[in-house]
Amino acid sequence: MASERRARTSRAVAAAVEAATSFLVFIAIGGVAVLALWNWLMPTLFGVPQVSFLQALGILALSRIVFGGSGRSSLKRGSSDRLAADRWQALTPEERELLRQRALGLGATDGGSVRQ
Repeated sequence: MASERRARTSRAVAAAVEAATSFLVFIAIGGVAVLALWNWLMPTLFGVPQVSFLQALGILALSRIVFGGSGRSSLKRGSSDRLAADRWQALTPEERELLRQRALGLGATDGGSVRQ
């Protein structure tokens, strides 16, 4: 029992260290990429000063906040895609054909019902 607990704890600690290391490497690579691109393009194109590594990390964080959202949108999109696929599979062949025709603008709009 105690050895199993220690083994699980050891695996959990190793996984946490690996996750933290991966996160830090990702941040460092992103910071270097922003630094290199900014210092290569922005001073020449717009006459703005070059940035330091810490400023590049700040730009990376700011752009993630402004443009990247919280990171959960892809999870929501994935689950909605699965939900749509499940709904499609639940339709009868006639209902599928009716939806195809409506999507292409070919079907009659007779008010035929499609299961929700």
